[in-house]
Amino acid sequence: MRAALPVEPEDAAWIEAYDEDRAATPRKNGPEFGASARKSKRVSYTEETDEAQAVGVGNGAAMVAAQAAFAREDGRRLDSIIDKGINALVQAVKTYESMTQALLAERQADAALHRTLLESVRTHYLERTEAEAELIRADAEAEAAAASVEAAKSGDGGGVEGAILQMLLKQGLSSVVDEKPTNGSSGAKKSD
Repeated sequence: MRAALPVEPEDAAWIEAYDEDRAATPRKNGPEFGASARKSKRVSYTEETDEAQAVGVGNGAAMVAAQAAFAREDGRRLDSIIDKGINALVQAVKTYESMTQALLAERQADAALHRTLLESVRTHYLERTEAEAELIRADAEAEAAAASVEAAKSGDGGGVEGAILQMLLKQGLSSVVDEKPTNGSSGAKKSD
């Protein structure tokens, strides 16, 4: 035979209310069935349990207390997991920020060095181009002088046409060599 479970206070109150209701309802020739025999009564109660009361009052109370303790521990576990996740995310953002700052500083240093290298190459290129132009001018003058000496030696000055050609050659070469470029690559350094 099964052992009887202890009756809870709310169950005892419900049974008592049921017995009173049965005693107050008059009976006619047997029990009445249907909607007319029904009497509605509202029973409500508020359950206020204390953990100290729940412990040791029976298997049901122990199970409820164990479930409540499990729920609290599960909540603490989830809070701990969330805290660890948030802390890991904060650390990742800090690491990303420091990496970004380091890369920005490195990029700025590279850009400054690149500008310095370009300026040194530009200055060297302009000096070299000017020296080559000076050599071309000197070569042209030397060739013109040699041609005039040669013409004078041969006695044939080439006539008027030869003199005009010599003059045009001399004038054309010197204007080409002296002419400054107009596309922004002049010898004067631009200010940034």
